Amino acid sequence: MLRDLTFSRIMFAAMALGFVAGSAFALMPPEVYVKAIESSPIKVIARVKSVKISEESKYYIEKKVEFVLIKSYGPVKPANVFYGSCKSSTTETIVGGTIFYYPNVGDEVFVTLDGVGDGDDSGYITSYTPVTDELKNILDNAGLYGLEYGIGKVSVKF
Repeated sequence: MLRDLTFSRIMFAAMALGFVAGSAFALMPPEVYVKAIESSPIKVIARVKSVKISEESKYYIEKKVEFVLIKSYGPVKPANVFYGSCKSSTTETIVGGTIFYYPNVGDEVFVTLDGVGDGDDSGYITSYTPVTDELKNILDNAGLYGLEYGIGKVSVKF
C-alpha cells in the first residue's frame, strides 16, 4: 500500500510539473501579439528585396530582411529601403512566445515593425501578411481601421 501511495504521489507531481512547464513554454495570450502590432510605428506594404542570415542556432535562424517601401499606413514612414529582423524556426518543436516568419525575396507583404530599421539598425517584425487584392482594397478604402490584428499577422475585418 505504501508503495502504491508513493507511486501515485510521484505520478501526480510529474503530471503537475509537466503542466506547469508546458504552460511556461506556450504562446503568450493573443492580446500580447495584438498589442505589439498596434503599437508598431511602421505599418506598410513592401516588397522583400533581400533576406540575409545574421545568426544561427540549434532552434532558429535570425534573419535581416531588406524591404522596398510600396505604401505607408502607420504613424512613421520608413525610408524607401528599410530593414526588419525576424526569426525562422529550424526545428519542428517550437517553444516560447516567439512568432517565426519565413520571408522570401519578391514577397509583397503588409508588414509591421516595432521600430525604424535603417542600415544595420533593424526594427523587429511584429506582423507579416501576404498582400491580397482584398487586403489592398480595404487599406485603400478604410485604412488601418479595416484590419484586425492577430498573432503575427493581420486580416480583413469587414
